[in-house]
Amino acid sequence: MNTLTSAVGTLLLIAAGQSQAASTTFSSFGMKYASTTAQPPAGLVVNNGPTTGCTSASNSLAVGVEISQDGLAIVGVQVLCAQPTAAGFWTTPARANFIGRSGTSIQRVLCPSSMAIGEVRVQSISLTLACRELRPNLSTGIVKAGPGELSGDGPFEVPTIQAACPTTQWVQFFQPAFDTTGVLASMTPLCNGVLNGLVTGYPSTLIVSRSVGQQSELTTWNTDRFDVDLFNFAKPLTGTVQVEIRAAGNMSGTLQEADFNQTQFLAPCTPIFVPLNNGAQLFVGYRCTVNGDSFRSDRALIGHFVFRPRNPTTNEESLPILNINVLAPAPTLTNPPAVTGVDAAFPVVVHDN
Repeated sequence: MNTLTSAVGTLLLIAAGQSQAASTTFSSFGMKYASTTAQPPAGLVVNNGPTTGCTSASNSLAVGVEISQDGLAIVGVQVLCAQPTAAGFWTTPARANFIGRSGTSIQRVLCPSSMAIGEVRVQSISLTLACRELRPNLSTGIVKAGPGELSGDGPFEVPTIQAACPTTQWVQFFQPAFDTTGVLASMTPLCNGVLNGLVTGYPSTLIVSRSVGQQSELTTWNTDRFDVDLFNFAKPLTGTVQVEIRAAGNMSGTLQEADFNQTQFLAPCTPIFVPLNNGAQLFVGYRCTVNGDSFRSDRALIGHFVFRPRNPTTNEESLPILNINVLAPAPTLTNPPAVTGVDAAFPVVVHDN
């Protein structure tokens, strides 16, 4: 398995049985905001007040918000920034600066996987984010917006204030404003385009996997709907590459094929079974075969997945529950592989229903 160690683009190629690894930098960054100054949507005005968000230099994007509450009222805000891979997939966000005051509780609102904030809807007691897919354009380096989803801490009601970035941009900063009692009154977004690191001079085919639209919080026996796709960032794929979607963490040993009912596979995929000592077979996931002709504009869509977790995550922590593994040959220091794979595993909190 090859591992993308960070979104700044250092790929460690680890061959089985080797004590050392060869490292290849295939990009100076994954995705980041353009260097232009972020602007509010047309018709909105910003003042000189403080903002919370992600700088272009940080190579990170705004993927969520933490809100501080007194009872139901929102009294403090800070943006959550994550470093995406070149395919737009991110895992662990970090907190930006906090604005407002500390309340009695904290709520976290996160975008689904491979998405970032494009719009905000504010009420006195709830905040909803409209998140847009990050879809790289490998010929131009400009990231395009794919379909979006809503994420929120409250009911999706008619908002007091709604502000959306242009469809070609995402939220880089928020400028929150509070009323005389210290309760959030508005959240003005400052918008910017997003750039994607282009791969140049890489010696082999580079396949980067991701999930799109995977929710960061679930309850057992409820379904999550998301896509799994691949991007080819270097030489064209000749022949085929295999990808496995397997249970991770304490989900291992609990999966059943029925947990993926209604999944629509767009590539040839077969279930993976592991034999047990008692003669039974344990279902652990799927293995899919993707050929070079499947990549359209450097992207290959494996399927529209529908997954229903049976167990909560350990201690109801945020943990990967499914691994998307590109089965590339193990490289050696003297014989680079024809295909290099980058895996994906999105952290999810699964609560017991």
